[in-house]
Amino acid sequence: MRINCLSCGYTIDMDNAYGDYDGQIKCVICKAVLNIKTEEGELKSATVAEAGRLNSEKTVFSRA
Repeated sequence: MRINCLSCGYTIDMDNAYGDYDGQIKCVICKAVLNIKTEEGELKSATVAEAGRLNSEKTVFSRA
């Protein structure tokens, strides 16, 4: 699965393990943190996380 960063447009490759996921990912290029929700391998929602509202325990540091 691929998700484009809402901040810089970089394509983030997501592992198939994130087919059903509700949490945060981090862009390796601009460091923006995105709140995403996926169901059955499809992106359902994506927003840029507000500063100060980051959940470090659930943030995935995406691999390029």
